[in-house]
Amino acid sequence: MNHLINLFKSRASNTNVEVVEKSEFKKRIASSDVKVIDVRTPLEFNRGHIEGASNSNVFNKNKFLKDLKSLNKKKPVCVYCQSGNRSRMASKIMADLGFERVYDLKGAMQTGVFRVPAPRYNPSILVLLLPLLEPPIVLHFLI
Repeated sequence: MNHLINLFKSRASNTNVEVVEKSEFKKRIASSDVKVIDVRTPLEFNRGHIEGASNSNVFNKNKFLKDLKSLNKKKPVCVYCQSGNRSRMASKIMADLGFERVYDLKGAMQTGVFRVPAPRYNPSILVLLLPLLEPPIVLHFLI
């Protein structure tokens, strides 16, 4: 009996989640009313993300749930990750918590369309620090 209740509950909550293509996702995130959440790790997020997105790592469940508490469940939320697996997991959690409109990017970041370049480092800072290193180290990097 519990299995049937869980199955029904799972299906009911998934009606609040819509998996959308890139073009539809772009339209959704262009709205000022939508919250965009990158559910990857902070390291992945810092390497590049959608402009204006906040980071909430779905694998850090306690922090993820805490982050969700600060959101309005009636407002639309767009989620994405690297491949689509974590955003699918996050979408389900959000739907189960009562979020009314969750949009999950199909195929996620693998297309590379939405990448915002990671911040570049100022080479003058490295030049200032290099003489302080013992023994002297020569760094080769691309800017």
